[in-house]
Parts: sequence; structure tokens; C-alpha cells
Amino acid sequence: MGRASCWIFSRGPRTWFLLAGLVAGALSCAPARPPVALPSPTASGQHVIKIATHSPLSGNQSVLGLAIRNGSHLAVEQRSGRVTASGFTVQLVPFDDRGNRDASIANASTRLVTDPDILLVIGHLTSEVAIPASEVYRKHDLAMISPASSDPLLTDRGYQNVTRVVGRDDVQGQVAAEFARRDLKIASAYILHDRTAYTERVAGAFRDHAEKLGIRVLGFAGMEAADSEPPRAGVTANWASWNDNGTMEIDGERLGAAAPMGTTPGVA
Repeated sequence: MGRASCWIFSRGPRTWFLLAGLVAGALSCAPARPPVALPSPTASGQHVIKIATHSPLSGNQSVLGLAIRNGSHLAVEQRSGRVTASGFTVQLVPFDDRGNRDASIANASTRLVTDPDILLVIGHLTSEVAIPASEVYRKHDLAMISPASSDPLLTDRGYQNVTRVVGRDDVQGQVAAEFARRDLKIASAYILHDRTAYTERVAGAFRDHAEKLGIRVLGFAGMEAADSEPPRAGVTANWASWNDNGTMEIDGERLGAAAPMGTTPGVA
């Protein structure tokens, strides 16, 4: 994974080095200076350092939220040996944000930042939840690494305690457009998104870069499975329909695309 970089995060009188590559599989912890107060000791005499995960463990996004929790747990199991050898016990403490903005702020305000042993949060799944929760973490100098939040705003604010290990929406859309033009030889495209903030951002980035690359954009529209038919937006032929299982079937020849249709997250 290459060499990991290191940030210094301070919570109250304690300052610790936390490697930003935790989710990718690297974890290291060492005091930057003699601490004024150590984390709470366990029965064995070792001091506890807690790493929290904050993701949807219930609801319709729980599959992805559980993956965040489980991946973080595996990283702690595999990479915490150096910390343990230094006299610390690393504990993973999962929290359920339910994929909900208000729930994440409530957890952050009353459960995460109030525990002085929590030095790092792995979360959140969506940017709509991560951005407001990060405001709480910032006020309390609590480090946050998002494994999935891709809105450029998350890191464009310049908060020193906030980072992520996933590509931004604008980069995802740009790369998809370059792949469509260079590898698929796409000459024209009709862009659809499912009306969520995430997919509309990625689709918009795709559209803007596709036009710069010379791809003719035939239309840009949002639709959901509940819609009776796809939006036409200037296309008069019957080029798309919903299947019984909720997937959309696109007739590329009727649509006028010069190459087979391809998809990216939020772009079709």
C-alpha cells in the first residue's frame, strides 16, 4: 500500500500519532510527548485505546454499514500488535448511525466525543451523514476517517481531523467519462441518475467532462423504479423500459448511442 503518512490528533491533554491508513490495513499508535493522562487501564493493567466505527448497522444500508464495521475489526485484529506490545489494548466500539443525519449527530454528541478513550472514528457511509457529524468531531478534536463518503465538500473544508480513503465524486465522474471515450469509444451518451445526491453529483461530473472530451450528451435526467417510463428529454424513440425486477433495459441502437451502453455508479 506504500508508505503511510502520519497525523497528530489531540483530545484534551493527550496527543497521539494515528496512521491514516488504518482502514487499508495499517495501524500504529505512540505518544508524541509524555501524556498528562493515559487512557483507562484494563484489569490486566494495559491502557485502552478505542477506535469507533459509525455506520448504518440497521436499515436498508446495513449491508454496507456492517462491512465498514467488520473491515475495521479485521484491521484492528491484524495490525494492533505493535500497540499492544507498547502496553495498550485496542478496542473497536461500533455505533449505529442508521444512515440518518440526526442519529449520527446524536451519537457523536452524546456517546463518541464524551468518551475520552475514543481517539478515532471510522465512518460514515454517506456524505449526507458524514459532513454534519464531522462538525461535531472537529469541535472536540476527534479524528475521523471515512471509508465511503465521496462528496468533495467533506475534505474541501480543510479540517485537519477529517480524511477519507475513497475517490471524490468529481474524480469518479471524470474517470468514467475518460473510460467511456478512450476504451469504449463512446461518441454519444444519455445520462441517467436515480435522483440521490450522490448519483446526481457523479452523473454531473461525468456529463461535464464527457462534453470536454467530445462526447455528445443527448440528455441528462433522473428517474426511479416507481416512474412509469423513462424521461425522454428530446429523445422521441421508445429506448428504455423497466423490467419486472426493477432493473432498466436500455436499447442503445434506438437511443442513438454509437457504442454499447455502459454504467458507472450513478451513470447509465
